[in-house]
Amino acid sequence: MSEVPLNDQLERKDPWLTLAREAYQSSTSYLDSNYRRQWERNIALFQSEHPTGSKYHSGQYQHRSRLFRPKTRSSIRTNEAAVTAAFFATEDVVSVYPQNDSDPEQRASATILKHLLQYRLTKTIPWFQTLVAAYQEALVFGTVISHQYWDYKEVKSKRKVPLLDEQGAPVLNEDGTVAEETEEEVEVIKDCPAIRLVASENLRIDPAAEWIDPIGTSPFVIEVVPMYLQDVLERMDEIDPKTNEPKWRRLDVGKLLNASKSSEFDSTRQTRQGKRQDPISERREDTSEYTTIFIHKNIVRKGGKDWIFYTAGTEYMLTAPKPLKEVYPHLRDGERPYVMGNSVIEAHKVYPASMVELTQDLQTAANDIANQRADNVQLVLNKRYHIRRSANIDIHALKRSVPGGSVMMDDPHTDVAMIPTPDVTSSAYEEQDRLNIDFDDIAGNFSQGSVQSNRMLNETVGGMEMLSSNANSIMEYMIRTFADTWLEPVLMQIVRLEQYYETDEVVLTVAANRAEQDENMEPGFYQRFTDQDIDDIL
Repeated sequence: MSEVPLNDQLERKDPWLTLAREAYQSSTSYLDSNYRRQWERNIALFQSEHPTGSKYHSGQYQHRSRLFRPKTRSSIRTNEAAVTAAFFATEDVVSVYPQNDSDPEQRASATILKHLLQYRLTKTIPWFQTLVAAYQEALVFGTVISHQYWDYKEVKSKRKVPLLDEQGAPVLNEDGTVAEETEEEVEVIKDCPAIRLVASENLRIDPAAEWIDPIGTSPFVIEVVPMYLQDVLERMDEIDPKTNEPKWRRLDVGKLLNASKSSEFDSTRQTRQGKRQDPISERREDTSEYTTIFIHKNIVRKGGKDWIFYTAGTEYMLTAPKPLKEVYPHLRDGERPYVMGNSVIEAHKVYPASMVELTQDLQTAANDIANQRADNVQLVLNKRYHIRRSANIDIHALKRSVPGGSVMMDDPHTDVAMIPTPDVTSSAYEEQDRLNIDFDDIAGNFSQGSVQSNRMLNETVGGMEMLSSNANSIMEYMIRTFADTWLEPVLMQIVRLEQYYETDEVVLTVAANRAEQDENMEPGFYQRFTDQDIDDIL
């Protein structure tokens, strides 16, 4: 076993690194023991695959029917369509109202913020994909996690420009040529709010946190961030303008690769890929710039204050701890830039059950009925035979069962016995109908199968309304839960990001012009505010 260098030993005893390491290891152990297996089962059911440990993966079912009825995927697609209709039925994707409608400045602020959010959510943020994917995550995992931040990136370059004197005339060299000076030019690449969904397996919180606000009450929040090696090295070369030092501590590539080993393989992430290769953790033989490095973003509460710092895995510090308010000044006291929502409420559970988990036994039962019925139909159409051992029979011709074909044997009466198989009874189909009804009741679906299974109600218009009302109420409940736990907190953080960081004059002008054209406001209301006053209103 190789010895650890002395400076590495001292670094591993750093109290901040020790705190982050212990928090990550304890939360990961709890996650692996209690939730990871269920998450992987949910992913498999969502992808219409038999989960790990299913009897259909055993050798006994190698030549039997192994169909998967996609009831789970169908119900999730139905709920995705419902949430799309709920939040994208009109052109306005968001509504903002003032607390005091009689205050003209609050009315101005609310209306401008509405159009700012409308612009950002339709132009710079892929809001449709983000919202639908967030709801899908909540239905599959039971929770959805997102990170809200202001995405700012600039590129600095140098160019030579003519040197001018105090009167603005060019300065000449001794040879008569125009003297030049080097000027630094800054080009802004990105300057907009961003919402980034975080995979559930990449976030660690304390399992004893409050179930109503797990992100805010957990003593730590650790995100495992997969990054390309070239991006990590760029962070180490970037200079902080405040300290004139690199933003991230410089580490050699070998240390970065060794520190990432603890987070390299993740069974939940592998389950997402199905039978495909994991594109994140797969390491090339040669260390290229596109090798994935796992960086830990740590937010810990110490001394009654939140601190943030980055580490390479749990081995090396990359940044010194800073107060969270310095990095995210737009946050309120006690708030963190992460939001964790869900679609099902379960009291006193940090990770509530998902819709997939609630219906998993019914999905398994539906698969069993369908596969047994398929096996029965195949046996009815292609009989099973008992053949006397050592009989002189053309077994291959018998197995092919070609219409109009012939099979050679010595004695047809004693060498082969055909086993009669009765056809599928109606009870198998009735059982399937009942399973469909039970599944739809829990998932909140109103499908054609439910209508056909309830012929007595189906014959009247009132019966159809009774069938759809229950499904609609459950679907509305899940959407309302999702909106209260994830959607509204996320949009509130985006509002505060806009209030604190928005400086794009074009976006502000567009928002002000559209607000002035708002038919709900009195004509000429915004003419009293100049572009400079907009910042004061926000």
